Amino acid sequence: MAPSMLIFNDSCQSREHLISSIQKVMTGFELSYMNSVEALAAHSESASGLILLLLAKLEARHVQAIKLLQEARRCPLMVFADDADPKLIKQLIDFGVSVVIHGSFDATRLPTLCAIANARFGAHQKLYGELEEARSRLADRKLLDRAKGLLMSHRKLSEPEAYALLRKQAMDKGLRLGVVARQVIDTLELLELAVGQPKAFEQRKVTHLTNGKPANF
Repeated sequence: MAPSMLIFNDSCQSREHLISSIQKVMTGFELSYMNSVEALAAHSESASGLILLLLAKLEARHVQAIKLLQEARRCPLMVFADDADPKLIKQLIDFGVSVVIHGSFDATRLPTLCAIANARFGAHQKLYGELEEARSRLADRKLLDRAKGLLMSHRKLSEPEAYALLRKQAMDKGLRLGVVARQVIDTLELLELAVGQPKAFEQRKVTHLTNGKPANF
């Protein structure tokens, strides 16, 4: 599949001249063209490849459209703006825009800038992935601590014993410790509800299942 580039043009350059100049230096690329910020925002669900924005003036509406694009599907994005407020440029950088050029567009620079955009995008994605992984580990740790506390209270276990039980459950089921901890918390909190409100609990007929079998903690 040929690499693709989506071109958004809100500058004074004509479509024909722009496409022609880009095709000369970006051979083999499949080019798509649009000239409204509404169309750019609507394209967010299917955005892929490189995105190039050419602007006479960077405005808040452009920043909002770029934000929607980045939230829907992150991709390498380059912005050229003849006129831009430094505050808006900072917002673009915060959103993860790979290349921001404050100045006129020169198609001959595209191959180098595309390589920079792809490299920066890869680096940003790696950092983003590491951040999400760290957040996931922190969330799992909080769940694990909560589950251990409940097991120690309900089963009169020591902390090492509670952890060993959770670890065994995780290994037996082939699940992450955080997932098993969440199941334990749900189960034991239901038991606490049953003790505190037995009639209401019986009426709801709540049965907590784990892999199709009653949880046994």
